[in-house]
Order: sequence, then structure tokens, then C-alpha cells
Amino acid sequence: DPDGHLRICEVEVMTLEGVPGPPTNVRGLCTVVVWQPPEQPNGVITGYDIQFFRGSQSGDPIPKGSNELFHVIVNSDIPPGTSEDVTVRVRAKNSRHNGTWSERVAVDNLAVSISVDYDPPADFTPGPNEYR
Repeated sequence: DPDGHLRICEVEVMTLEGVPGPPTNVRGLCTVVVWQPPEQPNGVITGYDIQFFRGSQSGDPIPKGSNELFHVIVNSDIPPGTSEDVTVRVRAKNSRHNGTWSERVAVDNLAVSISVDYDPPADFTPGPNEYR
């Protein structure tokens, strides 16, 4: 500066995001698919896509949030078909790119029908913002 004092400036630089690597440890277990973030995120992961296959038939990718590292399988996720060979793959996304798909893995012991019985507490009164 004009007074002869040294100014120190700190600058943070971020390069453009690259294509994220594939998620790791993808596993299909009964009714849940789980995975780990990519070893090479190449930026900030903003979400994931999951895609199911039955034989050669593929379903539409299902978007998931950046903090969601699992997906509960429902019947509509699985493409129709006669083969029972169901596989799944996952890819990460950042603000610029869809990442590389993971390898397709088999969904073991697939059970896509879940039944839940629920009895609300006797003293439960739903409020105006509560789901019934």
C-alpha cells in the first residue's frame, strides 16, 4: 500500500469440475441398494442416478440426492420381463457432468413387496401440516 505496508491476500481457486468417477461398493441387498461415493469425485457431488435392469430391459434412471447413499427398491423400479435376473448400476453427478456408471451388480434375494402395518398412538391427533 502507499504507506509501505505489505498486504497479504488469500485467494481460493477452484478448477472446473470434471467427470465424477463411478460409485464404489455398489450392492443390491434384498430391497435396498447401497453404495459409497466415488473415489475420484472430481468436484462436488450433487446427486446420484440409479438404473435397474431385468435381463436386457432397462428402467429409467432414478435420481437421488447427494447425501443419499441407498435406495429402497419398489416394484416400479424394476423393468417388466420374464427373466428374474435383476441388476443395478449407479452413477454420481456434479453440477457439470453425469459420472461414469458403476459396474452392473446383481440384486440378491430380491423381494420387492413390502407390507407395513401401522397403528397410530391412541392419543394421536393430526395437525394441519401432518400427513394422514
